[in-house]
This record gives sequence, structure tokens and C-alpha cells, in this order.
Amino acid sequence: MAFSQTPPTLKEENLKGKVYRVIYTNYEYSENFGEPKEGKQRFMRECYYDSLGRAVFFNYGENNLYFWVQYNQKGNNAIAGMLEHYSRAEIEELENYTSKDFVSGNNFFNYREITYNSYNIVTKYDIYEFGRLKHRKTANPIGNGTYECKLYGADGNTALEYIETYNSKGQLTMVDNEREYNRIRAWKSEIEIPHAGTYKYNNKGQLVSYQEQKDSMPRIYESVYNEHGDIIERYVSTVNKGVASKKGIAAVYEDYKYDDKGNWIYRIISNGEKKYYIEKRQIEYYNSTRELDSIMNKAYSNYPVINVN
Repeated sequence: MAFSQTPPTLKEENLKGKVYRVIYTNYEYSENFGEPKEGKQRFMRECYYDSLGRAVFFNYGENNLYFWVQYNQKGNNAIAGMLEHYSRAEIEELENYTSKDFVSGNNFFNYREITYNSYNIVTKYDIYEFGRLKHRKTANPIGNGTYECKLYGADGNTALEYIETYNSKGQLTMVDNEREYNRIRAWKSEIEIPHAGTYKYNNKGQLVSYQEQKDSMPRIYESVYNEHGDIIERYVSTVNKGVASKKGIAAVYEDYKYDDKGNWIYRIISNGEKKYYIEKRQIEYYNSTRELDSIMNKAYSNYPVINVN
């Protein structure tokens, strides 16, 4: 429910140990004489992580969108520079370019620059197309964990103003966009803001409740986790005149299988009655920072990446 297309982290994905690569695959659920079987593949996601648990290469499987990421630190701000591509074939074409080609704006690849503060909150999100700034999101602190946010359109004018509030741990607790519907997307900006409403967490920092911001009958989504910290149930209810309806099952995550590091590698998703999907994760680990550096250096040597200044 956070920003679309920001680099994921091991913590956000509840991955444990020295993980450097994860391949996540979602299949339609099928059976073979009563035994679960993977049906048609729906999508696949891939992600490489650095020693700090930050994504350095990742994709969103549903739309085949890939990012190469390079990080820099400026005081209390971390900056992520991301090159955007729509296929592996497009990534392979990068061998014909140099970093100078990218910063000069003479290429056809999109570029994003995301700035985080010391609480890991996104304070600026810029999207460049053909080397020109096309869209921007800003979040300026105004006190007590509250940020005044703006989305700018391609013409440089403000397209939307709204409020985000965070707790002392840097967790989002409220989004107020003064709109009845709960999701807003800046026109053609590809910057999606969090759902409007309120967020609650357990003592492990996991999101356990989200209530929509609506004038009438908002929905409440609640999550339950197992001892590994993985989601096992999601419930949904509605609020009418201050009274919540009976909870209904939104999704059930069952039949988990884990590797020896405590990371799940298999699960089934159902609605409590009918099974819909089988999900698998192939997880690869590194033994030392030197080994990880070698893996990352080899990857970066093949493709130029924008230097974040």
C-alpha cells in the first residue's frame, strides 16, 4: 500500500538470512488426482538485494517492468536512482550504451530518482523521460510526523495535494487526500500514493488493520500472521453509522512450506473454500560480503547504471 515501483527491502518482504536473490512465481491452482498442482503461470517477479537488504534489480511481474537501482547517501537522505525497462531484451540493449548516454538524455529509457529521509520516508520522487523531468511527488514535514504532499503533472503544475502521517518508527498511519475514493493516481505520472485512510500495526511492525477514508460505509481490512511473520488470513468488513459488519474472509494463505532459514518457499491462496493460486519462491543466499560484492560487481559490469550524485 506504499508507493508503487519503489525498491523493496528484505524486511518488507519478511525475508530472513543473507538473501541476495528471490524468484517469486504465481500459478493458477490445479490438481492431479486430488493433489495440488501448478497450473498456468500468471506472473513471475525477480529481485536481487545488496548487503543492506535493499533491492538493486527487481521487476513487477504483472507488467514486465524492470528496474536497475543504484544508491547514494547525502547526509540523512538516501537516494535511489532507477533505470526503467520493460523487458529483459531491452535491458540487454544497454550493452550498447554508456552512463554518459543516460545522463545526457539522448536515450529512450526512463529514469527515476527517489529521496528518503532518515526515517526511510519518501520525501521526493522524480520521474524523467528522455532526460527531462516529467512528474514529481514531494512530502514536506510540518510537524508531529505529518507531511504535506504534492503531486505535480507533466506541465509542472500541482495536480493533487494531500496529507501523510507517520509514527515514530516511520510507519504510515494516515493518508488524508480529501477524496471519497481511496486510491489516486496522478495523470500519466505512474506515481501511486498510498490508499487514503488509517493504518495500524502490531508490536512486530506488521500491518494488521487498514480502514478506508470514505464518507459512507468504509471498508476495514485486517490481517493475521503466523509465528514466522507471514500472512495467513485477510478479513474485510464495512462500517455503517459507526458499526462494523461481520468480518468476511478476503483471502487465506495456507499449506506453507519453509526452507531451513525460515523463509516460505510454497503456499496456496484460497478464499477459505475454493483454492485459486499456488505461489513459490526460489531463494538464493550468499555466505560472505565478499561473495555478494562479486555477484553484484559482475551484474553491474554488464550494464551501465546511472551514477547518483
